[in-house]
Amino acid sequence: MPHPLWCELEGAAGAEAVLGGYDPASDKWRFSLEGPFWSAVKHAHGLGYRGSGKRVAVIDSLCDLSIPKLAGLVDRVKSYVPQSGAKASMQHGTVVALLIAEVAPECRLDIYSVVRDGVVDPYAVRDAVRDAAGSDADIVNLSLGTPHKFSFTEEVIRMFSEILLGRAAFSKRKLSPENPDCVLCEAASAAAVKGKKVFAAAGNNSGSVFCPGRQDAVYAVGFMSESRENLPAEGGGETERAFSLAPHAPQAMLADFRIREIPGMLGTSFASPLFAGAAALGLSNGELEAYRTSGRAGADASFYQATLAATAPERQDPVLLQRADELFQRAIRHLPHVHNVLQAAMSPGHPYMDPTECPSCGIFAEFIYTNAGLYKLCRGNPKEARILLETARAVAPWSADAAANLAAAWRDLGGIDRAKELFETALSLRPGFPAYTMALEELRK
Repeated sequence: MPHPLWCELEGAAGAEAVLGGYDPASDKWRFSLEGPFWSAVKHAHGLGYRGSGKRVAVIDSLCDLSIPKLAGLVDRVKSYVPQSGAKASMQHGTVVALLIAEVAPECRLDIYSVVRDGVVDPYAVRDAVRDAAGSDADIVNLSLGTPHKFSFTEEVIRMFSEILLGRAAFSKRKLSPENPDCVLCEAASAAAVKGKKVFAAAGNNSGSVFCPGRQDAVYAVGFMSESRENLPAEGGGETERAFSLAPHAPQAMLADFRIREIPGMLGTSFASPLFAGAAALGLSNGELEAYRTSGRAGADASFYQATLAATAPERQDPVLLQRADELFQRAIRHLPHVHNVLQAAMSPGHPYMDPTECPSCGIFAEFIYTNAGLYKLCRGNPKEARILLETARAVAPWSADAAANLAAAWRDLGGIDRAKELFETALSLRPGFPAYTMALEELRK
């Protein structure tokens, strides 16, 4: 019998603040929907991917159907618990539904209410997930979960690294083996077996890991932060490297997908619907699974990259260097679309896809191409760095990181005029950034 534990609505405290930034009359948010994720979403929309024909089951609180946008998208509402009818009790579900609709504005929504006055009934969640699994929904979003005690020990870190390098079978459950499965775990896993794409919050509480996100069949979603620093390049000058780092909570390493923190969107509860919406933009199950495999390796490689960057070159651990290299290769090899000659060599027989026509690599793979290119650049291989960073520019032309570091690659290869153009582009994308300004001034001397 699965172990029943209390269930919490992740990010409930922030729902009121987020909802306060939305104007139903104009369908506009008061905080900026800008940055890499939103630029990638707009790019997908421009290619015609807007969620048409996809259905998302939102298992949460009720949502406010007096909001015109939601009234036009919600087809079904089913409640599994008594409802008070107060709008305050609908805030969390309303935010989650609005975020999905922002990413996939032509998808359809089904609302399964499992929350009463902020309290989640785990058995109601179980029943709702089972019903969603038997419905025609393509995607299930669970911005909630049951916390389990978890500590990120050295043994767990070693195990995680071996798994990511392909030396052991991956299983998130292996990283918290002492915690029994609960009713949410079993229901969510069963839904995934039936072909549903199940997204769940990874959780933010330090010392605990959320289920059902810890289940292998479920996509756990978390936020990541950025760490920037200028580093000397092999060919002279500096590179400006943007690392993708986990938030302070250790369980973020268990996330399958991570999104850079968005101002105003606090908590993995609001990261999960963003990726649920992204999955509705025409992604197949195979593509999503490939992005998960690649993203795990790319994120871990970036952590090693950050560790190496903080160490003087002569003191860098060769084991870490080897792991970072292997992980970046694994990340590139497992991406679902071949966009350059390096990938073609790694994945013979896979058809080439024009990166400018790709609706999803800008969302899921830009940080992989960019950080892998930076790693090559800082290891003295500007030729391969250029190939990877050209791809990053193609799938994410809005990325200042890709533009600036591609400029550094061209500089190291002797293409000074092209380097100047790219640093100017980077400055247009991130105005006034000192590292770009200094690099451009050096090239103009």
